[in-house]
Amino acid sequence: MKSNIRERNDSAEQWKGGISFHSIYYRYFSFIFALLILFFYVVGRRQGLETLDVDLSLVQLQLSPREFALYGNGILLLFSIPFYFYKKLKIGREGIYLPGIKLFVPWEEIIAVSHVWISEACLTKKGGSFLYNRKSVVFYRKEKKPICVYNISLLSLFAVKLYRPSMPTNLSFAVPATLMNIGLNASLLLEGYLFNFQGLRSEVFIIWILCYFFKAFLLPIFMLQRENRIHGSQLRHDSFLHMNRSDVIHI
Repeated sequence: MKSNIRERNDSAEQWKGGISFHSIYYRYFSFIFALLILFFYVVGRRQGLETLDVDLSLVQLQLSPREFALYGNGILLLFSIPFYFYKKLKIGREGIYLPGIKLFVPWEEIIAVSHVWISEACLTKKGGSFLYNRKSVVFYRKEKKPICVYNISLLSLFAVKLYRPSMPTNLSFAVPATLMNIGLNASLLLEGYLFNFQGLRSEVFIIWILCYFFKAFLLPIFMLQRENRIHGSQLRHDSFLHMNRSDVIHI
């Protein structure tokens, strides 16, 4: 068994099989710009403006609010395409492969896999700090530090189940959390584009704010507490003075 594992680690660079997953960090910034586009769209519609003047220094455009939203979101989609080629993780029949550090880990070394949200909010981070919940997949290993791969889709857990059905995961917790996140973001965009926030009752808005507060601040805390209770106290959120506080290998 040890010789087989050693051989597979030696051939890690040639390991090509499985399903690849790219970083989803770009979605954080894409959503911010999508909200800005929505803001100008709603203002234009509610003010009854026929055109929005767009000054791009070299080019000046006059677009209707609808055209502004379509072109703006189309540009966001185009800018997101290059990120699909940055592969951070591969999951296959024999195990997982991390292209960034050229590390192959066979399933025999992994005892559980979880998808969690680890907050990024460190003021000392170079290049600025963002209050962002990094959607991360954690591979717990036998007698070794867990491997935490930041900014990976929940679909990675389904890939794990595809190749290793018996592997313990937190799908029952991670799926509702992700659906809540998608639902809140989608409801905001749909309300803006379909109804321009007209007729939105104050109590509905307050409920949405409370749900978003729970999703952004409380749910990640509960998620890590649950994981640490099951697998040991290894995962930590960033503090304002220290980043990557989890006792894991960070990818």
